[in-house]
Amino acid sequence: MKRVYFYLTYFLSIYAIGCASVTNVDKSSQSVVALIPIEEIKKSAEIEKKEMLDFLSKTITYKSVEDYGYELKPATKDLMEYVFQTAEKMGYETKLAANGLVGVLEYGKKGGESVGVLIHLDVVPADSKEWDNPPFSGEEIDGNIWGRGSQDNKGPLALTLWAGKILIDRKFPFQRQLRIILGTKEEKSFESLTEYFRTTPQPTFGLVPDGVYLIHGEKGIADIDYTFEGLTPEASKRDKIVYWKGGLVVNSVPDLSYVVVKSNNVEATCKELESLIKEVTEELAKGSSRTIYGLAGGVNICYKPDIHVTDYKSFVREYPDEEIPEQGDLVFYSKGVAAHSSVPWFGRNAIVEVAFVGNRMTEISNNAYKRAFDFTTSKIGLNDYGNGLGIRYRDENLPDIQFIKDPPIDIYVQYYGTSMNLGLVKVDSEKNRLVLSADFRTGFKNTNLEILEKSKETVAQFQGQANYQEGIGSHYESFVHDLDSPLIQLVGSSYKEVTGDSPKYLVIGSSSYLKLVKNFTNFGPVDIFAGEKDFVHKKNERIEIERMKDDLVLFTHTLQKMIQIDVAPIQGE
Repeated sequence: MKRVYFYLTYFLSIYAIGCASVTNVDKSSQSVVALIPIEEIKKSAEIEKKEMLDFLSKTITYKSVEDYGYELKPATKDLMEYVFQTAEKMGYETKLAANGLVGVLEYGKKGGESVGVLIHLDVVPADSKEWDNPPFSGEEIDGNIWGRGSQDNKGPLALTLWAGKILIDRKFPFQRQLRIILGTKEEKSFESLTEYFRTTPQPTFGLVPDGVYLIHGEKGIADIDYTFEGLTPEASKRDKIVYWKGGLVVNSVPDLSYVVVKSNNVEATCKELESLIKEVTEELAKGSSRTIYGLAGGVNICYKPDIHVTDYKSFVREYPDEEIPEQGDLVFYSKGVAAHSSVPWFGRNAIVEVAFVGNRMTEISNNAYKRAFDFTTSKIGLNDYGNGLGIRYRDENLPDIQFIKDPPIDIYVQYYGTSMNLGLVKVDSEKNRLVLSADFRTGFKNTNLEILEKSKETVAQFQGQANYQEGIGSHYESFVHDLDSPLIQLVGSSYKEVTGDSPKYLVIGSSSYLKLVKNFTNFGPVDIFAGEKDFVHKKNERIEIERMKDDLVLFTHTLQKMIQIDVAPIQGE
């Protein structure tokens, strides 16, 4: 039986034509001049490879995990300085912008058109206990550079810098300025580049290398908070939930969630939790449950959760957390599997697993914890599409799922509808409330307003409220470039000229800086149709060294065409 790969990672295209092979990708009559032959670029890439990889390894050692807001962590500032020092040696001019939130690297003539490349220096968190090798080491192991950011987005940073360096060193005639823009809050709410583009015109056209080859659009995004008021337990109840935590960022599937319990009878509570964990585990394995959304009729899923209960002190020793309350008797917790929130089906959500257990506890108060457990269990469950909230995919002309056969992938699946990831749970004792945060990737036949209204209607049944997350990047609508547009044709022709393969045009489910600019397209660095694996937002993130060399050739060739093309490949309003 052939192995089936459900590669929904980024590329969820609205058009079936987007998956067809393209044999004549450069339909434009625009010409390019004075291009460096690809074979010469390959020679330069071989020479530059070691220095580029050393740079990438060094950038990974900067733990540039950012918070929301308009201040940078010291590690991100230090990384920016290191990038500036490296770029200046190559010949780039460097400057800070947006009150220090953005770095700008420029080469070529000023005052005219420019080619932009949008990069982000920040990364999502990484739990070293879950990794096979240290996540911020940048080590070279078995032909890969390991570490958080190697694919997202420090690998593309290295590729872009060195692609420009090859052109600079070869005295390439820059008809347009090359402007590399370094954001720092991409994994949060896009604060850095949003601030930058308020006062600075965007480049004429360009690339956002933050996905796969080749992309012509993105789904929308809606980050929604579900708030439940009232944490105070009833004094008469045996068990008191004193804390619940799960997830690190809303745009990753949470791989750890835990609930702290105080009990008047620890032995009895422990026995109940052990029994409930066994009960939930068996129901999920069978795919049948009366309480978990989506399993009432029975589903053949063979789901295997990883839920445990232990004493408070043992848990704190194993999973130290400065936010955990100083007192408790028992902790029940789940160890999930992380994945990018645009493809939650690739992960296993620890938050929902502990909610399934909490929902069944018999000796707890009907407070915010209980209502959040019930909401999560009965309206979210194991469903990754928001169906329990009333969200449905609707298109009479296009099915929500399409199967495409293409080696080396046996079966490639595209999903055009909305996805949902319950990414965070946070308790705010001062405000006496609990907040569940979900990341929706809005399908092409849904709207953010529809998702918000359905969320409000549903959570109200549990005395909760729903609103967009605070912040400037909490919701954007989807968009798609025309496949015949000059920009898409340009990058498609570059891909074929370097790789020899006809490109597949895809639409990503993840969200990137493409949301902020016009006349830009996503461009790598992951090539799933060449068999490259995607580790974005996952444990053990790494990038193949040989792929980096091939990508450097592709980046260099594409940038030289963009810099020299006669007429900028832009679309009208």
